Amino acid sequence: MLTTTIIVSVFIGILALFASAYISIRKYFTGKMNIVENAIELILTYIMRLMVKTNNFGKEVYKILISQGIIWILLLLAYIAANVEPSYGVIYDAKRVIC
Repeated sequence: MLTTTIIVSVFIGILALFASAYISIRKYFTGKMNIVENAIELILTYIMRLMVKTNNFGKEVYKILISQGIIWILLLLAYIAANVEPSYGVIYDAKRVIC
C-alpha cells in the first residue's frame, strides 16, 4: 500500500509539473503552437462543441468538476477511501482473547 501511495503521489506531482509548465508556456509564449498545444486546442474545441449541445445541468457539472479542477480532488479522495483498511476493535470477552 505504501508503494502504491508513493507512486500515485509521484504521478500527481509530475502531472502538476507538466500542467504548470503548460500554463506558463501558454500564458507567456507567443510563438507558433507545437503539436501538443494543437492537440489540446483541438480536444478543447470538441469539448466546447459537445457543451453547446448539453443541457444546463451538464454545463454546470462541467463548470464545477472540470473547469475548477474539483474532479482531481474527488479522484484523490476516492483513491484514499479505496485504500483505507478497517481497523479491528478490541474484544473484551475473556473466552475469546485474540493475541
